[in-house]
Amino acid sequence: MFKKLPYFAILAIQLFFFQASAQTIYVNAAQATNGDGVTWATAFNNLQSAIEAATPINEVWVAQGDYYPSKDKLGMATPTDGRAKTFYINKNIKLFGGFLGTETALAQRDINNNTTLSGDIGAPSDTADNAYHVVYIDGTSPNGNIDNTCIINGFTINGGNANGTFAIDKYGAGIICWAYGAGKLCNPTLINNTLEDNVAFYQGGGIANIGFYGIASPKINYNFFIGNKAGGGGAILNWSVDNGVSSPIINNCFFISNIGGNENDTNSSSVGGAICNFGSGGESSPIITNSTFVTNSSIFGGGAISNISFGQNTFIGNSSPKIANCVFSQNISKYGGAIDNSVGGGISQSVVSNCTFSQNISTTQGQAIFTYQSSAANSLVEIKANNCIFSDNPGAKLEVYNLSPATTTLINCIYSDGTLNGTISPQTGNTFINCIEADPKFINPNSLLGADNQYPSADDGLSIQLGSPAINAGDNSLFPAGLATNSSLKSAKVMAPGALTTDITNTVTRILETTIDIGAYETSFATPLPLNLLEFTVGYQNEEAKLNWKTSNEANTNRFEIERSIDGKNFKKIGVENAKNSTEIQNYVFTDASIYSMDNQHIYYRLKQFDNDGSHKFSKIIALALKDRNVITISPNPVNTFANINIGKENDLINTKMILFDVQGKQINNYIIGNTIESLDLSNLPKGMYFMKFKNDKTVKFLKN
Repeated sequence: MFKKLPYFAILAIQLFFFQASAQTIYVNAAQATNGDGVTWATAFNNLQSAIEAATPINEVWVAQGDYYPSKDKLGMATPTDGRAKTFYINKNIKLFGGFLGTETALAQRDINNNTTLSGDIGAPSDTADNAYHVVYIDGTSPNGNIDNTCIINGFTINGGNANGTFAIDKYGAGIICWAYGAGKLCNPTLINNTLEDNVAFYQGGGIANIGFYGIASPKINYNFFIGNKAGGGGAILNWSVDNGVSSPIINNCFFISNIGGNENDTNSSSVGGAICNFGSGGESSPIITNSTFVTNSSIFGGGAISNISFGQNTFIGNSSPKIANCVFSQNISKYGGAIDNSVGGGISQSVVSNCTFSQNISTTQGQAIFTYQSSAANSLVEIKANNCIFSDNPGAKLEVYNLSPATTTLINCIYSDGTLNGTISPQTGNTFINCIEADPKFINPNSLLGADNQYPSADDGLSIQLGSPAINAGDNSLFPAGLATNSSLKSAKVMAPGALTTDITNTVTRILETTIDIGAYETSFATPLPLNLLEFTVGYQNEEAKLNWKTSNEANTNRFEIERSIDGKNFKKIGVENAKNSTEIQNYVFTDASIYSMDNQHIYYRLKQFDNDGSHKFSKIIALALKDRNVITISPNPVNTFANINIGKENDLINTKMILFDVQGKQINNYIIGNTIESLDLSNLPKGMYFMKFKNDKTVKFLKN
């Protein structure tokens, strides 16, 4: 005989089946009350409630708006220390931001709909009472390990201030990824997020991945790190302790104006403006691909990346990243403007492949790379730079500085600042193979975004022109088709990505012809056209794609066929323009009016130029980002003097105020929008990253040169 269950038991069973069967949980901060999360109309307004309700089969959809931690990691809503509140994740769940609150499919969301997880839980704009960690991902809980099925996708994470009393509360202001104990894992997937203005007293302003006996190796893809600060690793700390591992995969990320070095911090080294890899008796050997490091800084070492390792409790530390297809520009530090390797009783066998270093600064030595090895036992530093460009790094300091007994090997590299033997000192232990001193012929090293204001793309300032000595001059065997860990320590436990098949733009095949190009960019043209193609660009105008190209010396040219592709590989003819057969400079315009209904993120174009004898050649490939239609733009970007603010079809913004902020959130100025296109004189702004905020809460980022 069955007894009738009490109401609370029935409710518990219903909740269990809801959690086990429901696929989507809805969260919307605009809801007046905290609902059940079953529909948008009854959404939770408290994100932590949704996190607690979610299971691995759920997707948590979070509408645009600001969300604040409401509990500490013990589930206390009113902890003794209110700053211990955090978004606490101790199981595999899936969080997606960027919704308006009406969508019925994940593909309908737009990650530009700002969904913010904020640590500003106390007095507004007063960081002294902010949360220590905005997000706390705990791989040590009884719920099991955190693996790559745990996803955080589409959020802005800001305002963390990790300066607490307990040591752990001095790391990971934006996100802390914690794996304490043998066999414990904290390997989430972090994708399409922006981490900005987070500060950690010790290390890891944006993210701290800490493998203490355990493994903390998340996948970090397509994230922006802007204006984060810490004693070390302004954007990311990878710290492994006592046979632990912290070796994330970092792919297609942007590191802008992050800082390694807290002036009041006397307990940690001021290193790694963007990333600090710290092997303290463990392995911190991330794989970093297709990423950009610009205007990052540290007080002591590694304006962009610092690799540190030493022994701990009989274990040998290892900090041996593999870095490929990356750009390092305008980073600064005392030692190693871009990268610093500093080892005492540990190992660093770093490999840097097909990277471009430009305008980095060291105030002591090593404008691009500085390498140091102590005399301690078990110390080993071996740095290899393959197919790299070192150019326009200003000042009298040496671009690559190697302090013996460390060894540096450079293969198929290009320098442009003097004689080769003067770029590395001392010479003992250094090996040079097929290195040349030459101008790499950048398109424009002072314009990172290039003429199309799209980054990364083929016309970026640090991509190379026709006639560059970098074209087809690399060594194919030195570029990894698939990156694996390069260390004997726990290599089986570190994730390996798939094949790396494109250059930094993600659109051009990495080895386009028979031989790889030197640097981060692969030239996207075949053999040069017989005529001089002086310019080839595409932009928006009246919901149409406007292609413009300029030629000279086209006397033998018959016609141009315009080709379009949605994947950058398979092209179809969409039009023809007859050549003007002149030796003078000629301008051409072609309108593609059929893009209005397309929902692709990018459309690609190229010219197929026919000579009078019937032979033909292809131009470079250019891309148009359709996701940017009808959005507010600032051009040029970076800004030198004047900036044009184009509000597109946002006519309701006319006669409203736009506010200029710096990366610290300080209001600099405000302006009234009088026209669809407003020109501003920004010549007096210092160099750096800025934000223009509009009445509709849209924010546009730009760099000031």
